[in-house]
Amino acid sequence: MFYALEGKIVVKKNGFVVLNIAGIHFSITVSVLTYLGIELNQKIKLFVELVVSENGFRLYGFLSEEEKYLFNELRKISKIGTRTAISILSKFSPQELKYVIANKKTEQLLNVPGVGKKTASTIILEMSDKVLASDEKLIEVLDVLTNNLGFSKEQAFPILDKIYHQKPDLDMANLLKETLKNLKQ
Repeated sequence: MFYALEGKIVVKKNGFVVLNIAGIHFSITVSVLTYLGIELNQKIKLFVELVVSENGFRLYGFLSEEEKYLFNELRKISKIGTRTAISILSKFSPQELKYVIANKKTEQLLNVPGVGKKTASTIILEMSDKVLASDEKLIEVLDVLTNNLGFSKEQAFPILDKIYHQKPDLDMANLLKETLKNLKQ
């Protein structure tokens, strides 16, 4: 129904913001990381998801499409609702969460309230394909960095992922070159 809303932040309170769009005020639940990236009286575009439950309608807002995508993918996992999905995205940026999932760092997910061992394992199992399979170019460059050039996934993935999302139009060779340049710094 809604894809994104653009307006001015008029209220910032614990866990939500109020977005004024032409005199209509929308209450939008946000993750801690999104909350910290928003300033009062700032004109902003939030990617939103309308969630309908037995408690009513609620809007969830995100600074990036990627965070919104991860929120929706987390909600597809059994026993993960909106509250747990927001808690996970409050603890990890999209890049950090993808790194945790790609490297099967179950113990890091245990630091999120409401996530136990079984849920953490399920998150990693169900989302690992979605995280890395989102782009073949990313997978291939990561493979070259780890298997051919000897970098560990822990070293390479965060830098590669950041560059990939800053410059998505780079071809494979230039993505590899840019990542190598940043890895050697």
